[in-house]
Amino acid sequence: MSEYHHSRRIFHLLPGLLIIAISYVIPTYPLGFILLGLVTSAVHYMHIKRSNDRQFDIWYIQKYGQLLRGEELGEWILVEGEYRRKKYPIHSGAFYWLLGTTLSSIIFSLDVARTALLVLSVSDPFAAYVGVWFSNRNCNITWVGLRNVFTRNGRAVPIGPTVAGSLACGLATYLCTFAYFPKTLSTPSRLSISVATLVTEAVAGRLMRLSVDDNLMIPLVVGLLITYLEEDE
Repeated sequence: MSEYHHSRRIFHLLPGLLIIAISYVIPTYPLGFILLGLVTSAVHYMHIKRSNDRQFDIWYIQKYGQLLRGEELGEWILVEGEYRRKKYPIHSGAFYWLLGTTLSSIIFSLDVARTALLVLSVSDPFAAYVGVWFSNRNCNITWVGLRNVFTRNGRAVPIGPTVAGSLACGLATYLCTFAYFPKTLSTPSRLSISVATLVTEAVAGRLMRLSVDDNLMIPLVVGLLITYLEEDE
């Protein structure tokens, strides 16, 4: 796996675990929510600034470019001696990661929010590494590629979420639910949460081409399901 992918996976994992650890010291609400909101706002401000300021954009990419996907980079073009945006960057996954974490801190109870963040932090890196491992051994297929097989499209799609990676995401989610809810969730409930996370991470976000970032949706889906299913049992 490239350095680019390693950096992104480390960003997914370590800050999430750090925030969970800090939540034992700093109250999630209101102080934790305020701090997360400030960081999220700062990331949003930097996105707006780099979208319109080429010098700042150059500095930003030098510092954080290894964490950005292609569509998050954007592109400048020289027109009549002046640089203008040819393609605006989309919001980075980091912004949606922070936004999902911030919303979870105010919407859900403490242990539900911790579990949602744990799933977000662990499931994506685990899915990525498992997906790459199987792909390197020619034992994997992307979801879009699988869809094309059934629709007789005939096109191979080597890039995107894979079946093995998504199954690994579901497994990681299942195991994460034991961290804070070892007894109050039934096996069917854990499986339901795992399947919902799998679908959110792989199918709904990419296969069906919905413009919703899974970094935002995964903690919200996990939190809502745990809240509902735990109360129902």
